[in-house]
Amino acid sequence: MNLNNRLLLLGLFCVQVSFAQKSDENQRYLFLVEFEDKLFNFNKKDHPQKYLSEKAIQRRKQMAIEIDETDLPVSAFYLDDLKKQGFDIKYTSKWLNAAVVRVREKDAVLPLRIKTYVKSYTWLGTEQLADEVKPTVSWQVNRAVSNDFAVGSKKYYGAAWRQIEMIKGHEMHKLGYQGQGVDMAIFDAGFHNYTKRKLIAQDRIKYTYDLVKMENEVESDDNHGYQVMSCILANSPGTMVGTAPKVNAYLFRTEDDASETLMEELNWVKAAEIADSMGIAIISSSLGYTEHDKKEMGHAYEDMNGETTWIAKGANLAVSKGILVVNSMGNAGRSEWRYLGSPADVQTVLSIASVNKMGEKSGFSSFGPNALNQQKPNVAALGSYAVVGSSYGGITKASGTSFSTPIVAGMVACLLQAHPEKTPDQINKAVMQSGHQRFHPDDGLGFGIPNFLQAHQMLGGSKPQELQMLEVRSKKCKNQIDVGLYIPNNFVVTQEIYAQGRGFFGLFGRLEKMNEAMDIATTSYVYKKIPLEGNRVKRVNFIYSIKTDKTSFQKGFSYHCKSKSIAAFNPTALINGESK
Repeated sequence: MNLNNRLLLLGLFCVQVSFAQKSDENQRYLFLVEFEDKLFNFNKKDHPQKYLSEKAIQRRKQMAIEIDETDLPVSAFYLDDLKKQGFDIKYTSKWLNAAVVRVREKDAVLPLRIKTYVKSYTWLGTEQLADEVKPTVSWQVNRAVSNDFAVGSKKYYGAAWRQIEMIKGHEMHKLGYQGQGVDMAIFDAGFHNYTKRKLIAQDRIKYTYDLVKMENEVESDDNHGYQVMSCILANSPGTMVGTAPKVNAYLFRTEDDASETLMEELNWVKAAEIADSMGIAIISSSLGYTEHDKKEMGHAYEDMNGETTWIAKGANLAVSKGILVVNSMGNAGRSEWRYLGSPADVQTVLSIASVNKMGEKSGFSSFGPNALNQQKPNVAALGSYAVVGSSYGGITKASGTSFSTPIVAGMVACLLQAHPEKTPDQINKAVMQSGHQRFHPDDGLGFGIPNFLQAHQMLGGSKPQELQMLEVRSKKCKNQIDVGLYIPNNFVVTQEIYAQGRGFFGLFGRLEKMNEAMDIATTSYVYKKIPLEGNRVKRVNFIYSIKTDKTSFQKGFSYHCKSKSIAAFNPTALINGESK
């Protein structure tokens, strides 16, 4: 894929490459060999420390996730037999119970038809073996972070202010949440020159691996990954600060920018397996797959059901292991395809659309829903002319859901830092329920632009001491209004609605009680649809009676239909007829 066409999401459009047969001795044919079972490995369930890190084991215990067959390694007996048959094993996938193998001749796989332990095999294309394997890269911290600007201030974020302010990420940073102690994997096509750039503190990079070349070095290939990671990890106050500048980052190259094949989906799954075994909590992936170079390997929209593709199966398993997966919707909004790619189609994956600086949907941002008519996208962030780091030095701007995704993923890391006990489902729901379209999600922006401070409050952090009205939505207060209400835990709330009508001479009439008091809350966040009588309502007043084990009080809010403003007021004055 061409660097100059980055408005198109990496991996979401088809690049025509040649797969002409070569006589090159370094060429190999790639196949995925799936096995019937995991022979001799079932007794390993009782010894998870042999194949999972302590972090991964603890996460499973915390979230009550059982160690199951998918956690067990592929059978060594089957692998040994494949090796005896002349197959070179590139890597195995315990989640798919399979191995990616290399052979010199395409028909070398034919003997697998009579192997009873082989469930199936699938051609993946060809590969050129590298002449040499590069050593693991090393690095040093190359700059100190400036403290010239106050954390959370506009000057602190420099050119990146709008993309973090839009989702209220700066408010989370002010509370001390910048991703400290959270492990995040970033999957992409390469992280060009990342060790040479001062924008990112190099001590935040904890591990690197290239699944395409099977080596540790990841910075000699595409620059897309560096742009993506800068949205999260940039830490140069006054120039650019990302959404989680202190997160622990693990960089995986899974995408080969020169092609579009099923192999890249499998690379993604393998990287997710490694991330899981290391105990990594979040995957940020600005990748997605629909059509492939070989037409027979591509997917139809009907396959975008969150279950069919290999990468979707991998994403489902990642979430089932307690990992938060944040993935780009894609940039097919103006194309004939139009829809999302995989794994954004997975219901439990947080799929990210793009908006411009005005909060409007970017034209290129792909549409939902998935093929099962499940809500996609989930939320949106700035992706039109987002500020990113340049692998050649300094900062620049780029467009695509590739960049709205890490902006959100970084803030998800901050949420997880604040609420490490929460499950992926709880985090995802809070993010979605904080979106500005929470009352009316659509196929373009989902639940809309999230407010991470509100999401934090919904999860139980920094809660106000009393009731807080977050939002009222209506069209000139006709027929119905929608109310969003934040309620601290353990409050029992009843609601009384009053409306002020407008008479013939523009005078406010008497207050009318619109409905009887009703119990609306034992949860932290409530949406209510409230019917209105008539179409001449100018102001709507809400009175909430709040009771706890220790106290009771009343809280009043006034919503002005024209200005769309919300103001608190003394409910006693309203009840006594002392309206403003």
